[in-house]
Formats: sequence, C-alpha cells, structure tokens
Amino acid sequence: MTVLLAFAAVASALGMGAARGDELPLFSGVTTLIAPYSPNPTVHVDGTISSGEYDPSVTWTTPDTGISISMIHDNYSLYVAIEGPTWGSVAIGISSDGATTMGFVLVADVNGEYEAAERTSASVAESMTLSPGANPKAIKDFEVTATSSHVVAELRLSLDSGLWTLGPGVVYPTVVATNLTSTGAFPATLSGSSLHFMGTYLLRQEDNTYNVNQLLNGNISPVPSIVAVVLLSAGVLAILYEFVIRRRPL
Repeated sequence: MTVLLAFAAVASALGMGAARGDELPLFSGVTTLIAPYSPNPTVHVDGTISSGEYDPSVTWTTPDTGISISMIHDNYSLYVAIEGPTWGSVAIGISSDGATTMGFVLVADVNGEYEAAERTSASVAESMTLSPGANPKAIKDFEVTATSSHVVAELRLSLDSGLWTLGPGVVYPTVVATNLTSTGAFPATLSGSSLHFMGTYLLRQEDNTYNVNQLLNGNISPVPSIVAVVLLSAGVLAILYEFVIRRRPL
C-alpha cells in the first residue's frame, strides 16, 4: 500500500511537470535527461569518468554526434559529464521559468583549449541568441581531458544561481546543442539541426531511477496507476471502517 501510494505521488508530480512542458510545442514528447540523487556523490570533477560516478542507465547520447551526457545531483549541485568524439562546442541550457528564458553552460574549444562559460537566452525558440549573464556564478568546478579523437568534460553547477533555480521533482525545459567543428570561440547563436529540445528531471530522494526513467521515457502513462491506487485506497478505508471502527465494542 505504501509503495503504491508513493508511486502514485511520483506519477502525479511527473504528470504535472510533463503537462507544463506539453504546453510548449518545442518540448512536446521529448526525451528527458534524468539526474539521480545522491546525498554524497562520488564524483571527482577531474575530467575523467570512473565506474560508479554516474548511472549509465540514464546516460543520454546524441543520435547525430555520439556525444553522451550524464548527470547526478545532491540537492545543492548538479554534476554533469560530457563525453564523446572531439567536438567544437556543447551547450546545455535549462529553463526554470517555464521556458521564458534559458540559462546555458557551454564547453567549447577556444583557440585549441577547452573552456567553460555561462550564457543566457532571452527567448527559447528554434534559433537563440546567447548573451553573457549578469554574474550568474553557476559553474563551481570544471575540468576536461582531451585527445585528438576524444574529449571528457566534467562540471559542478550550482542549482541556485543567476542562470536558474532548480529543484527535484520538476521536469525543466532543456536544450542541448552540439557542434563537432571548432570555431575557436564560444557560439553566439544556436540554431538548426544542432539543437535538441529535451527535458531535465532531478530525482527526489524517494524516487526510483528505473521507474521514473520508464515513466518519462518509456511511454508509460501515470494515469492508470493513479486510478488503481485511488480505488485500492478507497477499498482499504472501507474495510478499515467496517471491521475496525463500525464493529468496535461499545
């Protein structure tokens, strides 16, 4: 009973979060990046990915470039790993205001060396202009290792900054943009096939990674589960009333 009610609460919360995203055509039916919760992540922001740092079951790989993204959070910081064939730039944008604006973290090859930067977009559309934010301070740590054919970048990002205010239990509109060609600078605009419109969900402490991932990305509707739990709850209450309260000796 407790497990079913807990699942119903998760399904209800996810359903509401997804409904908000469905109001935005660009984010309708998109993939959702899952950031599992850990009170003490074992992530070392050193530009290398060791076994156990991230959950491979919720790692997402861009279908066009082979660049993968993994996340984990501890309610204070969001740890992000980006790995794949040598790229020119990768931009990850998340909106915490209903996709009115969006904060971006960029990792780019700037004159032969990978650097990280923060940008904002005043609108979320199929073509976006990026501007330096007003002292956002989202990037706490950043390291990268690169060879001629492979790059791994790791970042530790604040969940509460000038770029965004993020918390668990909500699906946030997200944009991931990848570019394999180095331009020697951070991109000033994002558009075209390099854009991937997605969602980001930070798991709550009580969430189950597999169940939530299936619910968000496995075409499992939360409605039947909620209805079943409501009916079951009503039945349990009826039994409780009949055999415990109503027949209680006077």
